[in-house]
Amino acid sequence: MPNWFLGKIRYQQPIDDSNVGSRKDEFIKQKTITEAYLVDAVSYTDAEARLYQEIAANTPDFEITNITRMKLADVFYHDDGGETWFKVKAVFITDDEKTGKQKKTPSVMLVNAETPKQAYERVELSLKTALDPFEITDVNTTKILEIFPYTEESESTIVDEQTGEVTNHRPSAQWAQLKDGLRKARSIANTMVKGLAKEGISVSVKGPGESEYQQLKDG
Repeated sequence: MPNWFLGKIRYQQPIDDSNVGSRKDEFIKQKTITEAYLVDAVSYTDAEARLYQEIAANTPDFEITNITRMKLADVFYHDDGGETWFKVKAVFITDDEKTGKQKKTPSVMLVNAETPKQAYERVELSLKTALDPFEITDVNTTKILEIFPYTEESESTIVDEQTGEVTNHRPSAQWAQLKDGLRKARSIANTMVKGLAKEGISVSVKGPGESEYQQLKDG
């Protein structure tokens, strides 16, 4: 099941304006561009890694300003229409057996379309097979430019030679977990070096990160 995160980025774009005072000013003046993307990821760290992976090719100099989890019941993508993504809210109506009253459960979906009307109709058509009656209550335009779901190309298949078990691994997720592990290991090592330094014990650390450990030991 997809786990969606909304990522926002920011970068500087030169202003192409021939009316600017001098030619030198044309290259100096820049405007700030903000964009939003939706990415399927296993964690916030994985979402950050996937954003850099997907966006860096077309937008090399950017910074991620915010990542938030976006709870979605479904995402409907149509090849034949619409670069605009709409957030559609539907309310499913069921009968509560205990109270005998109707229970309304909201559900939020995304769909690409040309107009709000088309977004409404596409979601309505997609939900026709739903078992419970529903009504669409809201259709809102989002600022999402593109959506990055996980695909078969995004995953690698690994076969355990002993058990024959087949598992799918998400590369960026593995990288994110590795970075987290290294960060924790470095933190533990730093704490140990500081403690030994207080006891007057000299510690020599070799390998990657040696300069950082040495500074902590000396301090």
